[in-house]
Amino acid sequence: IVFDRLEAPQASSFEYWLHAVNEFSVDGQRKIEARAGDAACAIDLLAPEGLTFSQTDQYDPNPWPQITTREWHLTATTPSKSDDCQFVALYRPHRAAQPVPRGADLKPIDGGYLLTAELSDGKVLALLPTDDSATLTAEGLTTTGQILLQRRAADGSVIQTLKVGDYSRERERDR
Repeated sequence: IVFDRLEAPQASSFEYWLHAVNEFSVDGQRKIEARAGDAACAIDLLAPEGLTFSQTDQYDPNPWPQITTREWHLTATTPSKSDDCQFVALYRPHRAAQPVPRGADLKPIDGGYLLTAELSDGKVLALLPTDDSATLTAEGLTTTGQILLQRRAADGSVIQTLKVGDYSRERERDR
C-alpha cells in the first residue's frame, strides 16, 4: 500500500508515475500490471477517481547515446486541478503464473480512508488518515494521525497489527 498526501501552493494537476522494464498492461486504474520474466505486479490506483493514463518508452530528455536500454513510464494524471490530492495505490507482487486476488475497496470515512484488500490467505485492512490530527475508527480499529495496518487470516483472526511510524509490532497470534 502506498498512500501519498500531496499539497500544492496553487491549484495544480497531479501525476503518479510508474516505471518498469516492460510495457504496462492497463485496463483502467484498478487493473494495471507490470511483468518481467516470471515476475509480475498487479497494481490498483484506488484514489483519486477519474485518472487518465499515458505511457511511453521515451525519455525527456533522452539519456546519452551509448545508453540503449529502454524503460517504460506510465503516468496517471488527475482529472482536474486542486490544491491537494491523495493517491492510494495497492501493489501485489506475484509470480506471473499465479492467480492474484483483485478485490479491494477504498471507503472514505471521517478523517481519511478505510482500505480493505483481499489476500490469497485472508485480507488486509488499512486506516489512512488525511491529516496528522485525524482520528479514524473502523472495523474495530482506531488511530490518530498514523497509518494503521492489520492483516487478518481467512477466518477473520488477527495475524498482525502495525502502526506506521510506531515500529513496535503486535503479534496477536503469539498471545
